[in-house]
Amino acid sequence: MPPSFYTLGMTGKDFAISLLEESGYQFKMCLANISNDGFIAKPLGHLMSLREALEHQTEACIAVQMDAAGEKHQWGTYHFPESPIADLIELYDVERAKAVDIALDKFDDHPHYAKDYLIAHEFYHVGQMAAVRLALNDGFEAYSIYRF
Repeated sequence: MPPSFYTLGMTGKDFAISLLEESGYQFKMCLANISNDGFIAKPLGHLMSLREALEHQTEACIAVQMDAAGEKHQWGTYHFPESPIADLIELYDVERAKAVDIALDKFDDHPHYAKDYLIAHEFYHVGQMAAVRLALNDGFEAYSIYRF
């Protein structure tokens, strides 16, 4: 049997950190070199546009912050301002950094912040975003989301 992360000296929190790094990386790679038209396009009508996915994941980051503060977030109430793509990605980066800090700080008592709101949620949307990029036929290489 291959060694587990525990036998390699990695804690659950260490493993979460590595997954947070990877899910964030893959999520952002789906947005690399996207055009303005591609950002809002819905070539697969039943899937979110890249803008909608970015907005939704930003909302998940805000939900972590609110939950940690003892507040209840109402899903679907967060909306991006009208801004250029780079500004919206920067907004996501800021809110994600806050959510990651909270998720790691509260990891022992609230592992679902890292697991559900961030890691699993980002990987879920990475698949959708990659499908949208491929449907856009804009030169996106599916393997570009991986670091190898």
